[in-house]
Amino acid sequence: MASIPRVPSPGANADVRLVEIPGMVPSLTRLPKGCAFAPRCELAIARCREEYPPLQDWGSGHLAACWRAAELTGPS
Repeated sequence: MASIPRVPSPGANADVRLVEIPGMVPSLTRLPKGCAFAPRCELAIARCREEYPPLQDWGSGHLAACWRAAELTGPS
């Protein structure tokens, strides 16, 4: 989420760099088993490397396909 650009508020520094996801983007013809982000995600667990997570609606137009989304978003 930190890599999503935001419109700066008036008077804020407009030169803020986006957070980058480290590593190389996998080839779309050779995606890894499980979640395509798992090899580059610092929060990945074993399940991420084995099963692709389903896309879920977390409310307010926010969709996520992440096995750990519930623990990262906090209580609903």
